[in-house]
Amino acid sequence: MDRKNRFSFFLLVFFLVSVYFFIFSGSGLLEREKLERKFQALKSKIERIEKKNSKLKRRIELYKSGKTTYSDLFRSGYVEKDTSALIFDIKHQSGQIKNVKNSQSSESIYRYLRILWIFISIYAIYRFLKRYRNQREDEEGNSIYG
Repeated sequence: MDRKNRFSFFLLVFFLVSVYFFIFSGSGLLEREKLERKFQALKSKIERIEKKNSKLKRRIELYKSGKTTYSDLFRSGYVEKDTSALIFDIKHQSGQIKNVKNSQSSESIYRYLRILWIFISIYAIYRFLKRYRNQREDEEGNSIYG
């Protein structure tokens, strides 16, 4: 391979590898985007929990000050002596399952994009080397018959 083609080949490989690492690697743009979405989801979850916590703190203050009615105490879960209470443990996880499915589908898309980029890179290198070989064969053919 002559000097010009060697330099072009090096630039092609450098470009393809750089794009792969800047976009698809563990610290690439797609990974950062995924982490940013997770961060925003956690931030909104923290805000919801903080709002709920502040409501519960206000309710505790009302209970401590004695400004609550009996029905409010009963709805909040207060049970007097000599009474029975039935407790139903119902967990709503449909939102969590939905989020897991969405994150798994985006993960599989990233995986396929990585594979696609690798194939594109291999094809680009193959085409470059094939073009170089064809040029070399043309030059050799012209010098023999020319």
